[in-house]
Amino acid sequence: MNALLFAGSFMRVFSLKSLFVVTALVMFLVMRNPAYAHTVEETTAQIILRDGQVEIRLQTDRAHWVEAVSDSSAFLLGEIDDVIPHGLTIKEQDAFFKSVLQEQTLVRVNNNQQAIAGITVIENEQSQKMTIVMYATHKSANVESIGVSFPKSLGNIHSSFTKPQYRMIPAGSYSSVKLK
Repeated sequence: MNALLFAGSFMRVFSLKSLFVVTALVMFLVMRNPAYAHTVEETTAQIILRDGQVEIRLQTDRAHWVEAVSDSSAFLLGEIDDVIPHGLTIKEQDAFFKSVLQEQTLVRVNNNQQAIAGITVIENEQSQKMTIVMYATHKSANVESIGVSFPKSLGNIHSSFTKPQYRMIPAGSYSSVKLK
């Protein structure tokens, strides 16, 4: 009988200790990996169709992209097209990335390929994020479709396609646009 009482009290103590350990572990993991609302950690692209021009604004993590293009085995398997040389300065990395983007970014307007006419890299001093602005010109008066393709080394890209509607709003006046 005493053994049964001892076993019962041991199980209660063991269960409370187990519950405490599991709770502490969960809290540690939650505190260690905080959630960021509406933050996208992957590469993002905003493709903006303007009169006579397509502007592309990419935002990506420099360290992640350098790591992706440093993998010589990925190059040998055909997963990436270029391997970045080791020991490059930030400016040399930018030149390498511009070359990769120039060669491997495809822009089509109404199914007609458009050449990338310019690429600018904007550094963010507070983080590893880099913003790349590219543009291509087109002569289509009536654009029905736009398409893009980026280098595989950038990974998955969250993208948005927009066509701004420009209006002058006189001071104190109301203006609206119809969305299709």
